[in-house]
Amino acid sequence: MKTIEVLTLGAALAFGMGESCPKQAMQAAASVAGCYQFERDAGAKTLGLPWGVVLEDAALGPGWPLVNDRPGVRRAVTALSAKDRADAPFGYWAAAPGDSIEVGYPGGGATVLFLAPSGKDLVGRGYAAGDVVRPGRPMGAERPSSAVVARRVLCGAS
Repeated sequence: MKTIEVLTLGAALAFGMGESCPKQAMQAAASVAGCYQFERDAGAKTLGLPWGVVLEDAALGPGWPLVNDRPGVRRAVTALSAKDRADAPFGYWAAAPGDSIEVGYPGGGATVLFLAPSGKDLVGRGYAAGDVVRPGRPMGAERPSSAVVARRVLCGAS
């Protein structure tokens, strides 16, 4: 077996995509999928987070070479308000180590969130990634993480 095939198999099993795990992976995705509103706190302001994010229980689809090699990548949609949607800064979500998920933009850059379930909400940290420079920050400045809280809300409710 080639090294690449072994690495691919190892990655698939690590992300719960082995033959015995697809049902569990689908259940986990279904339990996190939904609409979330970010708390408007210091972390959200530092990261420039939008109103919220919608985590869909649907595959991201082709055309995103930076994340296409990762198993189980799902589609995310940026929520500008309870009802208004946009393509950025979020476009995907995927399993991350432990019980957490990664949320980001499939083209790279922007803001990357690492969140874990806490009751019905998601909590974790966010990082400015790639070419994102927040107003008032110099190019190349250290990009510390900020706390993020995403409260689960009813999709489309105002």
